[in-house]
Amino acid sequence: MTASAAVFLALIGLGVPALALAGKRKLDAGLRLPRVPLYIEGVATQLILLALSFFVASMNGITLLVAPDPKPVHMALAGGMLLAAIGAMLVATRFGSEETLDRMYMIVPATYGERIFWIFVSAAAAFGEEMTYRGVLFAILAGVTGDWWLAATVGSVIFAAAHLAQGWTSALVIAVFGLGFQFLALQTGSLLLPVIIHFLYDVATGLYLAGRRPVEAV
Repeated sequence: MTASAAVFLALIGLGVPALALAGKRKLDAGLRLPRVPLYIEGVATQLILLALSFFVASMNGITLLVAPDPKPVHMALAGGMLLAAIGAMLVATRFGSEETLDRMYMIVPATYGERIFWIFVSAAAAFGEEMTYRGVLFAILAGVTGDWWLAATVGSVIFAAAHLAQGWTSALVIAVFGLGFQFLALQTGSLLLPVIIHFLYDVATGLYLAGRRPVEAV
């Protein structure tokens, strides 16, 4: 493992989850964050992750931007994953705990301007996280473990840990879909479909919850 790969693994595998856990504890203690600054911070974070990911990829011979050659079965798999993700979100909003719903409504947009901003946030998150976790992190883990499933599973757990601020239940769901996105990347040989599905899910979730937001949650 190269020095750049080791530093990347430490930052993404330990540093980011530690920050997410600290954020979760603050939210558990009652901290409430304004959405627009949160969105700006989110986009900035994703840009930093992208820059770091492309740098580490270039230093370690990892190819991130590969044009896919999707077959009908791949498109069906991608569509099924998107529907499953949206279905899980609908179940969570219908049967989720009050804490889970409160976290969701705190993040998703409330105004028209925030909804437009949310689309850009979703694009940044989809591209940044897929390149970082399904691209560089997976390649490093696969090189270390020599096993696709182990690398994909560990990468998905790390991906979920980076979202701990959303709660343990959400993190568990995120881990499952992170593994699914990695499998989709394996089947298509490209990160493009995972990026698209990730983006569509984030946009759909934000806009759907924005329409269901209780008045007291604005």
